[in-house]
Amino acid sequence: MQDLLSVIVPIYNVKQYLSKCLDSIINQTYKNLEIICINDGSTDGSEIILNTYALKDNRIKVINQKNQGLSFARNIGMKYASGQYISFVDSDDYLDCECYSLCIPLFNLDIDVVSFSAKVVVEKDFVKLKTDDYYYQVHQMKAVKVTPKILLGENVSAWNKIYKTEIIRKNNLLFPNGFHFEDAEFYWKYMSFVKKSYFLPISLYNYTRRPGSIMSSTFSGSDKAIDHLKIMDHIFAFWFQNKEFENFIVLVGSELFEQYFWFSYRHSSLSMKKNIIKLAESIVDKYRLKNIYPKSVFIKNLISKKMYKYREIDEYNFIQKLFSLKKFKYKRQLYIMGFRIIFRRNAKF
Repeated sequence: MQDLLSVIVPIYNVKQYLSKCLDSIINQTYKNLEIICINDGSTDGSEIILNTYALKDNRIKVINQKNQGLSFARNIGMKYASGQYISFVDSDDYLDCECYSLCIPLFNLDIDVVSFSAKVVVEKDFVKLKTDDYYYQVHQMKAVKVTPKILLGENVSAWNKIYKTEIIRKNNLLFPNGFHFEDAEFYWKYMSFVKKSYFLPISLYNYTRRPGSIMSSTFSGSDKAIDHLKIMDHIFAFWFQNKEFENFIVLVGSELFEQYFWFSYRHSSLSMKKNIIKLAESIVDKYRLKNIYPKSVFIKNLISKKMYKYREIDEYNFIQKLFSLKKFKYKRQLYIMGFRIIFRRNAKF
């Protein structure tokens, strides 16, 4: 008998995508599935589609709730999951029909998680990012004993992985409610317990990038972009609670913190940029990162209030406006007595 896989599908107002998503799941060549669909307060007719599919396929369980967000819906799905393994599928995406048949047998190799590549499907009038093709591919091959550095090089998406229910339940792992970029928190917490992972370099998941999706909003000057840095705060808190995770703090903490800061800052609205810098400063202070990462130039600049040195940041205090010099690739910017003077590249200093 095949092991049972619980497939968790949160749904919110995705009527035009839902049938394709569900078809890709029920037509999997791996048949021993329970498909838990959480209707998160949809108002567009998605519930009718769900009920129609549930009548046709008794593997589909529909849970209706008021709108509480993606994390809450996934957490409800995990609560009711009865399979040995758990997979997540976003309801505007779809799977290759061989996905689970290729992945589930790999757990016989005594591994804790299977990761596979994904393909980005871009809707008309929506831009595909230059980094998409690389980012959503796995960068390891076959069964690997994981290290923090290896994990840093992989994408954090929840939906291109299959997890052991036992690890999730034993460690009470949940997605953070009320935050965007929730996948990163779940990824780093789950992977902190992983000894061995299997990386399958085949694109088995089709990720739809479209206007109006949760992730698209964090790339467009959103007030929610700061959530990337808030999630980093959660990850640090998790690691610092257990000495077992000290290697994560030492080996990847500084780089991850800087990555999440820049993602937050570059994609935030103008009104939130000062708040992002203040939050970063508070994280450095809370976890005493200056002592842990004494060679980090980024953390030194945060502590000394010299973030203006970075090209993207235009934040100066009173003293810095009296006199400071900022270097760009093709120019130099000098503040003197409150006046800003710009020199082109051939200027002499």
